[in-house]
Amino acid sequence: MKRKEMAMAYFEGWGEADTGLILKACAPGYVLDDPDAGEITEDSLDEFVAQLRSTVPGGAAPFVTNRDILADADWSTVSCWWEVPGTGLCGSGLLKISDEGVLSERVAYYSKQHIMP
Repeated sequence: MKRKEMAMAYFEGWGEADTGLILKACAPGYVLDDPDAGEITEDSLDEFVAQLRSTVPGGAAPFVTNRDILADADWSTVSCWWEVPGTGLCGSGLLKISDEGVLSERVAYYSKQHIMP
């Protein structure tokens, strides 16, 4: 599978909340770096997705949508805007991808709350 195909398969897995699909697109040692939950590894991804899914009203599908996908020429670095529909939960993601699959994703959350007066 080429890097672009791995990225699209990874996004599809998140869209379906299917950790099997997500991990199929990942390289060994994959890490999801979440500012609230910390580092999520292959071993803890099922629990993380289940906890996140429990916050989605009515089990909305798709689970996560990705858009505004930007990639460098060889798809080794990919960024996107993501959203969990129906929750107001959204932000950006930065993926690193090797020939073996997605190595990591670092997510950031967007908030409409103002921290500055």
